[in-house]
Amino acid sequence: ATDGIVDATSTGTLDIEVSVADAVRISGLTDITAAFDGTNDIVESRGACIYRNEAGGEYGITATGSGAAGAFTIDDSLSGGTTVIPYEVRWEGSATAMTSCTQLTGQTGAHETSITCGGATNTTVEVTVLATDLLTAPKTTLNGTLTLVVAPE
Repeated sequence: ATDGIVDATSTGTLDIEVSVADAVRISGLTDITAAFDGTNDIVESRGACIYRNEAGGEYGITATGSGAAGAFTIDDSLSGGTTVIPYEVRWEGSATAMTSCTQLTGQTGAHETSITCGGATNTTVEVTVLATDLLTAPKTTLNGTLTLVVAPE
């Protein structure tokens, strides 16, 4: 910064510096509501928008279920039941199911200019509930929550 001189007018200056922290955002997710047909696995994909404020920057994604110790499970506890059914989670079409509470690293393709991806999605999360597991359940409604945490790498 500089000070002005004593005169009819005086001018001082100051420098401005703003640091922008590394940031990510996940948005655009929609809930899954499905009905078991008695035969087929339930496989539901949902689009998501991942934003990262660094061009070409990678991110990690961690998925956690609402089951015990973060397990990927749905249950009928809201209606007083004790049925617990597992499900699988895949990110961006991966052939390998994610492990609960474990970060999947090295993800790319985040939008770099719009925190809403311009109203579109740029990745997917897939949830699979196996028919063999659902066949063991009584007539009920199963609920759970999948939490997805995105972090810059």
